[in-house]
Amino acid sequence: MNGQTATVNKLSFPIFSPDTCPNCGKGILPVLKQAFIIEKYPGFKYLFVAFLCPLCNEVFIAEYFLESANHFTDFPSEPIPPMTILGNGLIKKDFPETIIKCSPSFAQIYNEAYSADRFGLQQIAGPGYRRALEFLVKDYSIQCNPDQKDTITAMSLGDCIKTYISDVATEDILKKTTWIANDATHYEKKHTDFDLEDLKTLIDICVSWLDADMKRRDYSAKIRSKNSEK
Repeated sequence: MNGQTATVNKLSFPIFSPDTCPNCGKGILPVLKQAFIIEKYPGFKYLFVAFLCPLCNEVFIAEYFLESANHFTDFPSEPIPPMTILGNGLIKKDFPETIIKCSPSFAQIYNEAYSADRFGLQQIAGPGYRRALEFLVKDYSIQCNPDQKDTITAMSLGDCIKTYISDVATEDILKKTTWIANDATHYEKKHTDFDLEDLKTLIDICVSWLDADMKRRDYSAKIRSKNSEK
């Protein structure tokens, strides 16, 4: 196994990463994508690390037990071996071609969160869905306003929605989706009547509108081009 370092909230944990992909079965040096600490049982914390296989491009998750869960500053320097390695045996969520072309990062991040979600790791999945949403909205906004890329990149998600989403109904639903997505990253949950299933449904609604709008823009451009040739 290969030694790597997982970082969570500025705390670094030396770990052994798996050297075989549980999905394709090939020997690999996996790409460490993200790490989270979850208290599965009172007083017992576990480190979950999402890895990407560079050969089959599938995500898998390794689980590590933090023996010094209450003494992170005294954590041993020796790498921790994984307790469990969870492969991805299910199909990824598909998105329209317009969405993938506009924001390939959205599709990748969403499916990483989706993989965690399917393993029941909702505390990992929630922040992933929130991150995916931001990539989607910003990549769409940049596609429509390429000369303002730097401004859009530096904006908060809320300001980006307010400034660059022209459809009033879609702006409203994107704002509400962001509120619910933010709950997955904050200490206190403000919208207790909504869960990850609601968040995924709202993201689907946003994807549908953005897909339709990009197709509308594309056909409008084609029609203008044809008319100019006459």
